[in-house]
Amino acid sequence: MNEIIDFKEVLRLLKQQEIVYTLSNNKITYYYMKDDNIVLKAPSFHSQISYEDFVKLYCREHFYLYIPKDENINSDKDEQYYSWKSKNAN
Repeated sequence: MNEIIDFKEVLRLLKQQEIVYTLSNNKITYYYMKDDNIVLKAPSFHSQISYEDFVKLYCREHFYLYIPKDENINSDKDEQYYSWKSKNAN
């Protein structure tokens, strides 16, 4: 986990189209910027709030930078699949 210590850094990252998240009671909520709003996304919740409201409401939270897993496509399996599919096409 890459904790972000400074809230100003959180705001800078959001403006650079990065995704940040919080953990509370083992539940994760993601935050990203869309237009001039901040999108909040959790497994059972999705909403948008203004940038100003986000600053007021979340300035004391502990944020982490979201780093996506590097999921590469296995080209051998991909080639095998399409080879099989073309042989069995109608």
